[in-house]
This record gives sequence, structure tokens and C-alpha cells, in this order.
Amino acid sequence: MMPEKEHLEIHEVYIRHRTELCRYVINKVNVSSDDAQDIVQAAFARVIEMDFSEIKNPRALLYRTSYNIAIDQKRHSGVRQRHIQAVVDTDAKVVEELSPARIHDGRRQLTIVAKALWDMPKKT
Repeated sequence: MMPEKEHLEIHEVYIRHRTELCRYVINKVNVSSDDAQDIVQAAFARVIEMDFSEIKNPRALLYRTSYNIAIDQKRHSGVRQRHIQAVVDTDAKVVEELSPARIHDGRRQLTIVAKALWDMPKKT
């Protein structure tokens, strides 16, 4: 458990550098402002759980931790996107172009089906 003095010190570092950290993450990893704020908050949550007596430069640690979390999220997002694309590619059906000939053929088939339905005996 972190002593109260150390807890306050890391909190002050976080408050003092939060905006700067968010800008760093936005510029370095190209994420939205909201994502950057979430990343910086997650970094703070990780750092606050560490043994603060061994942390020589809390600001640098917050920068490194924020960057690592952002990179992990980007990698995870990339894996997710590749999986989604693989599923889409596998399940995709070839859609034929709506050429005039295809439209004409579709209308002809629809006419045949409609005529067959109209020629059916009435329900009793």
C-alpha cells in the first residue's frame, strides 16, 4: 500500500501533467482526445499501484506507461479490424452489377412468377 505522502505526490504529478500527457498521446499515437484522456487515466491507475519508493521520475513513468497503453490499444484494435475484415471477406457474396440485361431478366422472371400466382386456384 502506498503511503499517503507518496500518493499525494503522484496525484500532483498527474494533475500537473495530465493535459500535456494527453497532447503527447494524441500526437504520438494519433488517437482522439477522449481516447487520450482514457489512456492517461489508465496509466495513472497503473502507476499508483506501483511501489512509489522505487520511482525516480514519476512524470517519465506516466509518459512511458501512457505510450505503452496507447500502443497496446492500437495493436488490439488492429487485430480486431483484421479479424472483422477476414470474416467479411469469407462471408462476402459476389454481387453482380445491375446491368440493363440483368434488370430486364429480373423483370421477366418477376412477370412469370406473378402470372403463376394469379393463375393459382382461389383458396376455398
